[in-house]
Amino acid sequence: MGVGVIITVAHRTSVILGVASLAAFVLYLTPMPELYHANCERPCHELDWPMICRVKLSLESHQLLGSWCADCHQNVSDCDVKDCLTADGIPRYTLSANRQLPGPAIQVCENDILVVDVTNRIPGQGVAIHWRGQPQKETPYMDGVAMVTQCPIPAHTTFQYKFRASQAGTHLWQIHTGNGQIDALFGPLIVRQADRREVQRQLYDVDDPNHIVVISEWPMPPTPDKREATNTNSATLLINGRAQTKMESDSDDADYKHASTRFNVTGGRRHRMRVIYAGSQVGCPVSIQVERHRLQVIAMDGHPIEPQMVQSLIIAPGERIDFVLTADQTESLSYWLKAETRPSCHRQSSSYALIDYMFRPPKESSRSSQLNEEAAVPQTKVLSTVTENECSKSDHICLPNIKSVNKLPRDLAAEKMDLTLYLPFDFVSVPSNTDFPDPLLKPRINNITFMFPSSPLLSQSADLQESNSLCSDNKRPKYCMDEAGACQCVHVIDIPLHSRVELLLIDKGGDDLTDEHVFHMHGGSFYVVGSKQGLAGNSMETIRKLNAEGGLLEKNLKDPVIKDTVPVPPGGIAVLRFRADNPGYWLLHDQKAAHWSQGLDVILHVGNSNDLPSVPENFPRCGNWVGPEYFLI
Repeated sequence: MGVGVIITVAHRTSVILGVASLAAFVLYLTPMPELYHANCERPCHELDWPMICRVKLSLESHQLLGSWCADCHQNVSDCDVKDCLTADGIPRYTLSANRQLPGPAIQVCENDILVVDVTNRIPGQGVAIHWRGQPQKETPYMDGVAMVTQCPIPAHTTFQYKFRASQAGTHLWQIHTGNGQIDALFGPLIVRQADRREVQRQLYDVDDPNHIVVISEWPMPPTPDKREATNTNSATLLINGRAQTKMESDSDDADYKHASTRFNVTGGRRHRMRVIYAGSQVGCPVSIQVERHRLQVIAMDGHPIEPQMVQSLIIAPGERIDFVLTADQTESLSYWLKAETRPSCHRQSSSYALIDYMFRPPKESSRSSQLNEEAAVPQTKVLSTVTENECSKSDHICLPNIKSVNKLPRDLAAEKMDLTLYLPFDFVSVPSNTDFPDPLLKPRINNITFMFPSSPLLSQSADLQESNSLCSDNKRPKYCMDEAGACQCVHVIDIPLHSRVELLLIDKGGDDLTDEHVFHMHGGSFYVVGSKQGLAGNSMETIRKLNAEGGLLEKNLKDPVIKDTVPVPPGGIAVLRFRADNPGYWLLHDQKAAHWSQGLDVILHVGNSNDLPSVPENFPRCGNWVGPEYFLI
């Protein structure tokens, strides 16, 4: 009996030692994380430790087509030298990040730790950087909204952002101030996954770090007679910081002699292209197409969708979209990629980039690849996230019919959610002062015009507890009681942690915008379970009743697309669902800076102070200051 016990103990010991040895061997072969990696732009592997990626961003004024550009107007190779920015080819000063336009692309792997030192060299202007697409679950203080999650970064100082890049996909970092010119500072934020985790990996051969298409609006220079109108409503389009507004690259017009953006592809291979529409002041939807090529759309706002083969895309500002371009054409070595504003925009604008083949594919393989694609993927002319009259056509697929690869969780597919929020927004005329005789249009959400607090809600909430500026739908400041038309206060909606939320954005109109209002939610993503034009004309009582009875609009409770930015149909409704599992103060706002800076926002407060991580040590503070009563006596 004693011998058996000894043998059993020895056997167990040998098994334990064997497992420990195997674990030690695996750990030995697994690379340890590097504190600072020279370049986190690398192939992503499932067994790799996350890296700590250090980035420095310097925000400063820089001259377009300055002396460092040499003879860029006549010799396009000079346009590619370091620090040479061309934009629309008109010399002037602009704001830049690291003397780049757009700012530098930050490319990391999923769950890498980003450490970003932002130095603000813009005189007299505080800024903050928002990391669009990143939920900031562990680090709500790093979301980058001035006076909500942090103090603005003062001029001539440095602020360090530290957060985990937890949401894979094509994203965007951007300045968040409400000043349209300053908010034109942005850059790509690309978070890649290991091949085994990338559900669309079999659809493409190449994910080149250089295949990032950043589309942005560039304001036209002011003219003496129409200075205000030009700044507000006129813009050209840039592709990766450059405008090519004529298809003839050899045009004799000197204004168009600067270099266009070029993307190199390998003939016969499938290339993943990542498109970011950063937008700017005007905020028009844009269409995107590539000459003689079809586009296989595979992701939106960083989330995979059921693939759609289309001829062109239509997207709104703030949205990101990934498509696969198969380099299967044999007639030429160069093809145009075209971005163009939609006809509803105040001013039509377009810009071109070049897709350059490294070599032509064999004609046989080209035809074979086309037949395989036609058999595997539904054929559609246009994929659009914005509402158009053509959405009813069979060759158009619009937002309500785009399907996600990931199914809607069962708890969010229930008929009734824990909390349903109705957010009608409109514009109302209010009396102006005598200097401006015309009435002003004030934006409102639930009859409240948002204003930013005097101290950050997240890090200095105690400073605002006695403030008379905080408000909600049911609790408004006394000074709003007698004010006709608009109540301006810090509009906060409390949401219990882990609750299931259905949120309805309802466009009640009142402005002259013919396109959709586009809303972006910080702190996570949502499922767009439905949207429809023409419903907002009903009374709020009718909308509530129809929604409760299930007759408001058709909802996709199976596989709705996942997004963080959504266009609301003009005079219509967008219905979103999400689980409020990320405690913090999260801004929900109109994409257009001229609207959200004037009050088309609301803060979604998830959880309470006990659910939040501690405020980082020595975190910057700011707020009101009143001197001693007898300061000069």
